[in-house]
Amino acid sequence: MLEGMELALKVAKKRLDNTKLLLKSEYPYDAFILYSFSYEEFGKALIIKEFIDENKDGLPKWLLTGKYAHERKMLKAKERLPFKCSHFIPQVNLLHSRHKAEEVTYKVWREKDVGTGKINRAAGSTGKFADMDVPSDFDEITRMEFLYVNWDPKNNEWHTNPDYSIDQLKEAITLLEKSLVEFVIQNAINLKWRFHT
Repeated sequence: MLEGMELALKVAKKRLDNTKLLLKSEYPYDAFILYSFSYEEFGKALIIKEFIDENKDGLPKWLLTGKYAHERKMLKAKERLPFKCSHFIPQVNLLHSRHKAEEVTYKVWREKDVGTGKINRAAGSTGKFADMDVPSDFDEITRMEFLYVNWDPKNNEWHTNPDYSIDQLKEAITLLEKSLVEFVIQNAINLKWRFHT
């Protein structure tokens, strides 16, 4: 079990390093996907650590093959990590200005359905506008938003990934990496990592 925990932590760190590379690429939003796998691997390491501490004989089957394994590992990581590691604010990129203030509707794919929200912008303004009132909970569904093009039968249209702040993701990566390092130090785990900033 100790070996499994160490491997999960190494993979989590490797995914974070690759996430940073994706942020500098032509497709920075793909970094959200890779970040979520790092997040989940950290959750797996936490669960294994609990089993080690409780002197359990082996790991539960659900951890690797269960129907809700992804969700449970992400929930475990969420319990340990700062709020900013799992909540991202939807935003809309408005390139063309309007003569008067307006309310803009955005769409977010939620549990096999499309959810909507509204963002206000002043007359003549352009740029990215965020819905500060509705942070998106970063979970298995959110990860799928970035992987697929989905069909929305209610509105009879195709839906792609939502827009979230890359700056928020950068902060979340930093916080997750810090939590990983703290966990390794607190538990005297001997991992040979190379840290890239």
